Amino acid sequence: MNPGRAWCLSALVFAGAAACSSHVSPSAVSWRAEAPVVAPAESPPDGSGDGVLIVATDRDQTQIGSNYYYGIRRPYEIHGSDGQFVARIQNQGWRQGEEPEKIRLPPGRYVVASMYGTVYRRMQVEIRAGATTEVSEDTLRHASAVFPTSSP
Repeated sequence: MNPGRAWCLSALVFAGAAACSSHVSPSAVSWRAEAPVVAPAESPPDGSGDGVLIVATDRDQTQIGSNYYYGIRRPYEIHGSDGQFVARIQNQGWRQGEEPEKIRLPPGRYVVASMYGTVYRRMQVEIRAGATTEVSEDTLRHASAVFPTSSP
């Protein structure tokens, strides 16, 4: 293999690996006062302990068996309000991965990041004791991009 071709191939492999990485700068996924927040309507009167987070992420068509196709939910990452990584959720609950998982989290502010289509998007969520916070697929579809593109 000639040196130019080898360099090009290794550059492509490196770029592909970097694009698949979920490690982003904490500043890219930290809490922003001006950004919208998804929160439960209110905490239950007897609410205590953890809250529940349900994120309806985008889906990928997957064939399971010979004739069955499922819309498997994509994973997402949870970051603290300071942008530090908290957890990666596979998000493949009931119905062969078509339903999102219910995740228990301590009360607080978090940033959820996931691929929707071809854009890595972020949504701020507030978790309240004993309450359920739900991020709909439509909300995530219209959430702001983690890495905004600039137009010429």
